[in-house]
Amino acid sequence: MIYTMFISICSLDIQIMAEIFQDLLCNREDYLRALRALLREIMRAVRQDFNFLEFSLGLMAERTEIKFRDMDSQFKVWLRRNVFQF
Repeated sequence: MIYTMFISICSLDIQIMAEIFQDLLCNREDYLRALRALLREIMRAVRQDFNFLEFSLGLMAERTEIKFRDMDSQFKVWLRRNVFQF
């Protein structure tokens, strides 16, 4: 089922999915485990058909919406340490 959803995905769709992942990661609730499991299943199902580079660039893109500008600096530091580790 996941394969059929992502078989004909274009780069704009990947960027929108990355924005949705960013939105969920920046919530106060803990969506990290659920998003990791979802991404792992997507990667298992589509492997070569998914443009992971485009998705990664979308995740790293700077967001300028009010929601992201008004985040307190302490929460941004927490995100960098716990979520965006390389």
